[in-house]
Amino acid sequence: MRIDARYKARMNAAPIARLCVPAGTAAACVVSAEPLDDPALEARRFARFADLAPAEQAGRIVALVRDGVYTELPGQVLVLRVIAGGVRHHAAVVALSSTATGAGAEASTTPVTLLALKDRREQLLEALQAEARQRPIFHGTTPEGVTYSGFAAADPTGVLGALHGGLPQDAPEATVAAVFADASIAIPAGLLVALGQA
Repeated sequence: MRIDARYKARMNAAPIARLCVPAGTAAACVVSAEPLDDPALEARRFARFADLAPAEQAGRIVALVRDGVYTELPGQVLVLRVIAGGVRHHAAVVALSSTATGAGAEASTTPVTLLALKDRREQLLEALQAEARQRPIFHGTTPEGVTYSGFAAADPTGVLGALHGGLPQDAPEATVAAVFADASIAIPAGLLVALGQA
């Protein structure tokens, strides 16, 4: 029996081995597009080191984890809620791979964003909204009025189950991806960082 190549290449969603996100209210500083007046806050801004090589970026992120600006969530499924223009957007933050692990070797600082397949969106949205009722790991509002909140999934199996069969056929492999259940929106670099294996 011949196996369809599209079936063989089907993407799997999995927890990210080393996911780093801003801690507490640091999210607004981390993603700020404009320089900040306070030197201590400016040192947190991802754009200051966005042009460095991935290995150097990873080193900066690890240093910011030590300083409490970022927090590392090993093997965690994250739920992201973005409020922009008064509209809420919900996404599962996962690794996407045609293999079981999806582990990458270098830092990935800009997530792939995609929309779940239409027939899976309602179930995924219900799972994500349920997770977003708990205390967030981070919560910050930018000067532009966009609010980013992240929640460690209490039921990662439920979120991954809602994603099963819900990824588009053309979904790319990604060490960090935001799979939206309602409407896809761009995520600023540095908000969701996948580090390679230590």
